[in-house]
Amino acid sequence: MKGFKGFNSKLQCTPNGKVFQYEIGKTYTEPTAIPCHKGFHFVESPLDTLSYYGLTDGARYCEVDAEGVSVQTKDDTKRACTSITIGAEIKIPAIVKAAVKFVSDRITSTTGDSAHSATTGDYAHSATTGNYAHSATTGDSAHSATTGDSAHSATTGYSAHSATTGD
Repeated sequence: MKGFKGFNSKLQCTPNGKVFQYEIGKTYTEPTAIPCHKGFHFVESPLDTLSYYGLTDGARYCEVDAEGVSVQTKDDTKRACTSITIGAEIKIPAIVKAAVKFVSDRITSTTGDSAHSATTGDYAHSATTGNYAHSATTGDSAHSATTGDSAHSATTGYSAHSATTGD
């Protein structure tokens, strides 16, 4: 399964206060995958990486390939797996582009908890409401807005704007 993973500036994750060092191109294995307890963690939705490693403090993001994947967790697209291969490092514009594809492949609603909205093109607009809702746009003068706890908003392009409210 394809997915995304966030890291600190040193390409490390610190689950339960322990430091785990990753390297791009390497595969890591673990015998058991239980979300939030055992295994290697990643998210299916690119924007969910921001819930774990935000845009501050030099966070880094990579594409991943995962095997032995657990069922999805309740609040977002976080999964645990028994094998993870760290792929190419990606920057925020690539995360937004991947988010647009992720959402457009799955979109059913733009309001309510875990709602997603994505658009592409100059002057494009995207908006969502609800906890864990995500909104993403690409294009010059594009706008993205979302409200709700743990909601994310992202945009790329000249004169583009992004806004979010909620805890």
